[in-house]
Amino acid sequence: MDAAVWGFIGTVVGALVSVTTTMISARNTEKLHRRTAEHDLRIREQQFQRENLLQLQGEINSLVRMVSMTFLANWPALEVHRPDEEIMRQTFRNVALLASRVADESLRSQIATFTSNGAATVNARDAERASDLHNLVVDTGLRLQEEIGAAIRQLGQAPSVQ
Repeated sequence: MDAAVWGFIGTVVGALVSVTTTMISARNTEKLHRRTAEHDLRIREQQFQRENLLQLQGEINSLVRMVSMTFLANWPALEVHRPDEEIMRQTFRNVALLASRVADESLRSQIATFTSNGAATVNARDAERASDLHNLVVDTGLRLQEEIGAAIRQLGQAPSVQ
């Protein structure tokens, strides 16, 4: 074959190699961008969960305190002031709202039980039942604080880019 044919074949092969290399490079760049975006999304989700759990810890602590004050206010000799009912209702609502944002289904369920027991304690008419529920709320509140703390620490571990 003459030089013109070989030159044409070389040009076609070179163009094909160039196009293939460009396609591979573009695909790898797209994969890298997708992984980076997914990683950034996981980081934002973790930050949201962390902030939500921190707020939830504070609200649970407030709720335990208010339920305890309400329980103890039924004993006049203790001279404990009953918390403002609107503030207590708002705290119950805050806990419910923050709990609805928690990713962990088991933790959400435990928080729902905790708030239900808290409401039952506040509304209990029988002293023995109120005392049992109060003890349960305090114990559950402490356990929830620990579990939320563990969840926060687990969120502190940065996800890796795959």
